[in-house]
Amino acid sequence: MLYWYRGIALITPALLISLLNLLDLLINIIAVRIIGMNIIEISLLNFAWTIVFVFFVKIANRLGDKGITRFQIILGLIGVLSSEIFLKMVLKNGLYWLIYASYVVHAVAYSFTRIGVNAFVLENFQSSEWGVIFKKISRNTLLIDAVLLITISRITTGLFLQGFEYFIVITLLAYLLGVFKVKEPVFKIERILNRIERNISRVITSIHGYLNLTSFENFNGTFIPSYRVLQPIVTPLKLIIIGLLGFRIGNEFLFTPLPYHFIKTLGFDLNQVFQIYGIGKIVAFTLYTLFQGVLTKKSVFLASIPLRIFTVYVILISGLVLPAVATSLGLLYLANSIIDSNLYLQYVESTGGYGTGTYSLVSEASSLIGVLTSGYVYSVYGLTVLLILVGFLSIPKIVLAVMKKDYELY
Repeated sequence: MLYWYRGIALITPALLISLLNLLDLLINIIAVRIIGMNIIEISLLNFAWTIVFVFFVKIANRLGDKGITRFQIILGLIGVLSSEIFLKMVLKNGLYWLIYASYVVHAVAYSFTRIGVNAFVLENFQSSEWGVIFKKISRNTLLIDAVLLITISRITTGLFLQGFEYFIVITLLAYLLGVFKVKEPVFKIERILNRIERNISRVITSIHGYLNLTSFENFNGTFIPSYRVLQPIVTPLKLIIIGLLGFRIGNEFLFTPLPYHFIKTLGFDLNQVFQIYGIGKIVAFTLYTLFQGVLTKKSVFLASIPLRIFTVYVILISGLVLPAVATSLGLLYLANSIIDSNLYLQYVESTGGYGTGTYSLVSEASSLIGVLTSGYVYSVYGLTVLLILVGFLSIPKIVLAVMKKDYELY
């Protein structure tokens, strides 16, 4: 019974994030296909989203550090329903400013929902489980994303947009479930205990290092062997932030112009676009499930970086057909999940579980550069330059991966 409850508890936040992911894609596709935005205007639209997100994630972060989850889900519900109502109005009359209204309110909903989910995990599960729980939510999100996208491609995008009211009702029901399931415990002590343990770990490690230097001898004349009781944090926080900056800027160079690239450059229709994203999510989910036990290993982290560069090449430059592009997109999602998981877990370990909203804040603030420049680089300098820049921005992550150690208790 407890296992079933926990399963539902982890599916629910993944469902909320998936609905927001789908709405994000819908807004961008409608902006290109119905509003007729060019690549520069798409960049400006995404820039507006990022600005609003950065502002509201500060508020969400303060609530998250206090362990407040349910209230954030309620705020997310208000935001996502407002965004969908604005989008419905866009579908009816095609007003330019309404697409901006829909997207910036979506940013508000995403900030509170994402930080609310993070706080839910950090307060309701032991710190030793944080990595596992976050990976499970990521995997569930990929699967739900895929189901939603492929379902829309099967019923056709036209029919889905005509019956958009039903999607609004589904969103309402999902968030009401979230209000019931995603909640904070009565005693919010897990992160406090983790911080105490982390501080003790540093003290023990310092003493242990001193004892090693003094070289105590055992009673039989041999030296006492070394035992690590608790592992200290070894990755500098500044280096993690630099890696995060490069990762997110590089992501915007690809993901911001991607819907435009699929529709305008490669000539895919809307159903094919949803199919590409859906197949990509299925591929990512399958591989994520198969390799989830090793996603935070140093070798896997390091291998994900060239894999990401290769998939960017296939998607943007190779000119391959739909199945190859969709599969490559799935590999890109997997590589991004590996990199993001490693960066986030290193950050959480460095901060003791506090300031998770700051991670999102730095992440989205760094995206501003990529959002503003991606459309310009795409249209003026071409895809090859875009690929070179993504490769250059991967250097900090390579350094992080090389420095990473797969610690064990021994």
